[in-house]
Amino acid sequence: MRRRSFLARRGHEDGPAARQPDLQTDRQGTGPVFGTAACALAAVFALLLAAGAAQAQTSVTLVSNTGQSSDATSVHNSHRAQSFTTGNNAAGYKLTSVTFPIGGSIDSSKTQVRIESYGSDNKPGGSLGTLTLSQSGTTVTGTTTGIDLAASTTYFVVLQSSDSTLANTFQRTNSDNEDADAAEGWSIGNGSLWHGGTGNPTWGNTSNSSWQIAIHGYAKTAPPTVSGVEVVSTPSLDVDDDSTPETYGQGGKICIQATFSEAVTVTGTPRLKIDMDLDESWGEKFANYESGSGTAKLTFAYEVVAGNGSTKGIAVVENSLALNGGGIVAASDGTTAANLAHSGLGHQANHEVHGDLGTTNPSSCASPSSPSAPDTTAPRLTRATVDGDTLRLGFNESLDPASIPAAAEFAVTVDGSTAAPSAVGLSGSVVTLTLAGAVEPGAAVTVSYTPGGNPLRDAAGNEVAAFTDRPVGHGAPEAQQRAFAGALASVASRTVAGAQDMIGARLGDAVPASELALAGRPMSFGGSDAGGPDSAIRFGEARSRGMDAGEFLGSSAFSLALGAAENGKGPKALRWGVWGRGDYGSFEGRAGAGARYKGETRTGWLGADARGGRWVAGLAVSRGTSETDYTLEGEKGRIETALNALWPYGRWTFRNGLELRGLAGAGSGTARHVPDGDAPRETSRLTMRAGSLGVRQAFAPLAGFDLAARADASFARMQTGRGGEAIDGLRADAWRLRGGLEASRRFALKDGAALSPFAELAARRDGGDGAAGSGIELAGGLRYAASGVSVEARGRWLAAHSAKGVRERGLSAAVRLDPE
Repeated sequence: MRRRSFLARRGHEDGPAARQPDLQTDRQGTGPVFGTAACALAAVFALLLAAGAAQAQTSVTLVSNTGQSSDATSVHNSHRAQSFTTGNNAAGYKLTSVTFPIGGSIDSSKTQVRIESYGSDNKPGGSLGTLTLSQSGTTVTGTTTGIDLAASTTYFVVLQSSDSTLANTFQRTNSDNEDADAAEGWSIGNGSLWHGGTGNPTWGNTSNSSWQIAIHGYAKTAPPTVSGVEVVSTPSLDVDDDSTPETYGQGGKICIQATFSEAVTVTGTPRLKIDMDLDESWGEKFANYESGSGTAKLTFAYEVVAGNGSTKGIAVVENSLALNGGGIVAASDGTTAANLAHSGLGHQANHEVHGDLGTTNPSSCASPSSPSAPDTTAPRLTRATVDGDTLRLGFNESLDPASIPAAAEFAVTVDGSTAAPSAVGLSGSVVTLTLAGAVEPGAAVTVSYTPGGNPLRDAAGNEVAAFTDRPVGHGAPEAQQRAFAGALASVASRTVAGAQDMIGARLGDAVPASELALAGRPMSFGGSDAGGPDSAIRFGEARSRGMDAGEFLGSSAFSLALGAAENGKGPKALRWGVWGRGDYGSFEGRAGAGARYKGETRTGWLGADARGGRWVAGLAVSRGTSETDYTLEGEKGRIETALNALWPYGRWTFRNGLELRGLAGAGSGTARHVPDGDAPRETSRLTMRAGSLGVRQAFAPLAGFDLAARADASFARMQTGRGGEAIDGLRADAWRLRGGLEASRRFALKDGAALSPFAELAARRDGGDGAAGSGIELAGGLRYAASGVSVEARGRWLAAHSAKGVRERGLSAAVRLDPE
């Protein structure tokens, strides 16, 4: 149907009142038209396509009114604009040329024809490209290498000329129809615009007659899309002795096949990610493109190396397909880039990995035939888990959403009793069954499937075969796993941050004197007479009072100087020290929609170090516990951890004063899930690996202030083992990059007292499974020292963070009394 291009019709060329549009019934397809070519030419084009060259599209006439009845020639008036509207094609169009009849000759050096957008005032809104003009007889042709046009959008062809000989040479028509070969949805505006150039520069004039014109081009190809991914390789090792190989060994090829909506051409080495899950070798790996260019199925391969492992099986990470500097384009035109979005694939239980075993797998994946054979493989059930009242059936490929069967086609038993599903759902490759009640952890569950009137099937129509009494395991939902991993990541981050603070206090140049404080009260090591300068409170004289563990740890510490530090030897002599401290911290954050957590950590430290000249080296042990309360979609519970760790650390000072500081940590312990209500507690083994490396540079004092810059990078990982279903096989990573400035100043007071305010400003970048984003830290405090007393108050505040719901703050105070 024709579209009106202008709301008003006025000017000296105006005719009768605007006419209503006519119904356009003649239609023509918009696909590319290819002439028949000889076999030799076809071979040449095939070679060019294989080399990645773009195959040219053949232009067709998309819309024209040059075959309509001619109205009269018209004055060109320096500037003329004719609108046209494209059809409804999601991929859009390429305009390649414009032709129009003319009653005279055209001087291309004085004349310009361009394509412009449709402005908000219904006038030309800006050039999209200029055409190259030529004339043959009474037809002028403007060509271009291609101008992209959107679907269902109006544009203008604009002519601008200073050639006075063009007067009364342009052909126009009063017909509101297009020629019979117009592509579907295309139309030419019922009228045109004009203005007289310099003396009349605005498009204020309209004509009821349209400029006779023809638009040529082609419909662009819709981008190919990924319809699914699957593991297509066959393992060679039978580790569980059930006569069915399920494991890849070292050197084996894991082959992932991505299926596109049409044949595609590949250049370079695109890749996608697979995910492993074994405690000893967590992580995502890249599978590189191996074969399939020219078909709709591309194969990606990863070769297993020593240390790789997966007991849950290989998974494919959603939307991980990346070009990696290469390209994936439609084979039909060689230019249209593929849409790389795709669904993920859950862990495939029959595709496990054990990188420390040998293999008989082939060194390459089998290439799919070209063209690919029809898919006749029935979808396979690869995993079945139940959590609460939800039973999940995972298949090896995505299933057709229209093939959801009735609940009666599934039979479920719990400890031998029937538990009929009340509802069935489907999302990608996972079928969910809603049971009448929650299934207790540890219950024996089976599921059977008997296809009925609407059987489960994949996109190719292959039906899921019947199965009987398939055992069902127990597993936590993915949202719960993400929430628990986020909470553990925060514990890991707080653990390494505490190590940086506790051990950092030992990496300065000064060796703390021998001292002991319990709950903020100094304790004498004995040997000082009452009333002496070191009397403080001797062992056995400390008064008791109530306090919680966090307060006690945060205000207790000791340091014992040994050897040269006590004997007054030179600064380069080897000096030893033993120390202990307590650390308390808190945190809170979010782990996706509906998941929040808030927790605290308590850690005790005991260490020994030595220093000589420009170096410090030491070893510390820590015992830490944490409690993290969580809320997940209305459910509440707690994650508790207990961890023992060993921490080697050191510092080296270069001659220019730059300090290099580092520490590493390794530990093990337990993790416990304590859900609200009557649900049983679950316990699992917990391991930790951590490290930090940083630099610090002190500057010359400025206006009485001591200044220093520092930067550090830290990483921590906590993993759970087997044993607790909700916390089974979790991995939580946390890393942090931080840099900032320190400033302090000492003010001398009367009687030898001193007041020293200090401050720190640091920027940081967090990543991993917890809070990811950027933040600003502010820290500061005040130290007061006088005869018989010293006081330090310190605070740290996360002033801003890009992740929502992240909070970190701390406040500590230390008082040392040495009464006379």
